[in-house]
Amino acid sequence: MDKKLLLCAVMLLGVCGCSELPPVLPAHADEPGKLHTRNNAASLLADLLKDEQNVGKVFIVKNASPEVMDLVKLIGATAATHERELLLMATNDPALNLDEIELPAGEMAARDGTTKSKEHDLLFSSGANFEFNLLFSQAQAENYGWHLAAVAADNSTNSDEARTFATIGETMKRLYDQVVEQMRALPAH
Repeated sequence: MDKKLLLCAVMLLGVCGCSELPPVLPAHADEPGKLHTRNNAASLLADLLKDEQNVGKVFIVKNASPEVMDLVKLIGATAATHERELLLMATNDPALNLDEIELPAGEMAARDGTTKSKEHDLLFSSGANFEFNLLFSQAQAENYGWHLAAVAADNSTNSDEARTFATIGETMKRLYDQVVEQMRALPAH
């Protein structure tokens, strides 16, 4: 009799336990804060990469040494490759939204002012000053991008995506180091 009661109790617990299973959630649903942070950093990174692809267009109207031109063109080509990687990740992961920039109005206004200031500095400088201004802006962009990629990697719950973001960040750090090295090689003025 005790065995039958025990068997009924086990079966009842099993049935009750099955009805209490949590629903299957999307991979990112357990950490909405991480998802938002990843998407925000990835969106800012994608925006930066779009801009970086076009910096070499300045050579249509300005001249620089072959070393500086080659480095800026390398940065542009690398940015295009990384942007394609982000777009592919977003295609494969519908939760990866590359349109979550969401900056406060003050930050947007400051960024617009900074962009106009950099454009002015580039257009109205020449020689070593132009090269310094160009390399300085590239160092800032690579530094920012490397850290955005690190934030996106740290907040990715998918290990493949985290590795891709980390690789993008490592590449941008190497480019940052190359830009700084090139800045140090500029003639003093």
